[in-house]
Amino acid sequence: MLGGSFMATKKVDRRIAFAATYGQSHFKTFNAFSALWRAEDLIAEVEVMDRTKAADDATKGGFGYRFGTYEAVSYYAVAFVTCLEWHARSRLADLLTFDPEQLRPDELKSLGNATLVEAMKAELSVPQLVGASSLVSSIDAYLDIFERVLNAIGAPGGLKKALKEERVVFNYNGIEEEAPAYTRLERLFEYRHRLVHEIGMHVIGHPSIRELWLPDDASKIGNVVCACIRRIEAEITRHAPHNFPNKLSEDGSPGDDLSTVKEEIEKLEKRIAKAAILPEEGESWTQALNATHAALERETHFIKAAEFLRPLRYLDVSQSVELELYRNRARYLRVLNDEIWEDRQEPDPQP
Repeated sequence: MLGGSFMATKKVDRRIAFAATYGQSHFKTFNAFSALWRAEDLIAEVEVMDRTKAADDATKGGFGYRFGTYEAVSYYAVAFVTCLEWHARSRLADLLTFDPEQLRPDELKSLGNATLVEAMKAELSVPQLVGASSLVSSIDAYLDIFERVLNAIGAPGGLKKALKEERVVFNYNGIEEEAPAYTRLERLFEYRHRLVHEIGMHVIGHPSIRELWLPDDASKIGNVVCACIRRIEAEITRHAPHNFPNKLSEDGSPGDDLSTVKEEIEKLEKRIAKAAILPEEGESWTQALNATHAALERETHFIKAAEFLRPLRYLDVSQSVELELYRNRARYLRVLNDEIWEDRQEPDPQP
């Protein structure tokens, strides 16, 4: 996170603050898994509420403030849209981290020189800033980002077409109807916008004309949101390279970033060892490798044994610290590998 003195002495651009909070924290939540987990957790919560409603409706009192619900239930729309926003913004940052050439000139220009200067002072990356700056205010904006991501990794697109062909049944203003998943998500964004930014008859009119969600309505739209996220993530899992950031497994669980980094380190070490270097350089490299491997083993043991990294109020930073240790090793090896092969005629060998 940004240093306390920096935060205290001047007003920080919201994009800088966002990128610093979620880009530099040991607890990485700016990713697709967090969006999916959050949406699924919301569904689980509202399903409990729906069971409570069924039990209360069987009693004399019934459930809700009016018409069998509470207005607060409608605000699940805000939370579900946030999941979609988070999903798109984090994946855009992942794409630009993986392939900086995907950055568009207008994205860099929109940041402005002042913001870029502050970002460099705070040691933030451009992908983090672009992700923080991207607007996802409609289902079309959401899908546009993912068409871009899928196209970049060679995956088939057509997300809008697929969502328009998928039919779902849901309640809208108390009337059950069947409509495309795309339409339901489009209405979700519109409903969220009115709920957050407007005070009309839909919220202060007669109770009979208010647009109130029942717990079951929230559950159904939550399932549409999760299905959409899972559909997209399945394509990313299937087509993205193994080292694509925050890639999920086939069941939607987080990938093993530590194993991925260790595999990269092993490959880089082999590439460097295959370089046509002088005998004394080869001997020095072997000695350096042995010393580094021993040091990494001791560092890892220290991290796992360190009490100050153990869970504190349910938080455990040992895994993220260990990951950072090996990422630093990988960064160094990339630089070394590039320098070795920069001026050579023969191609950089693959392990």
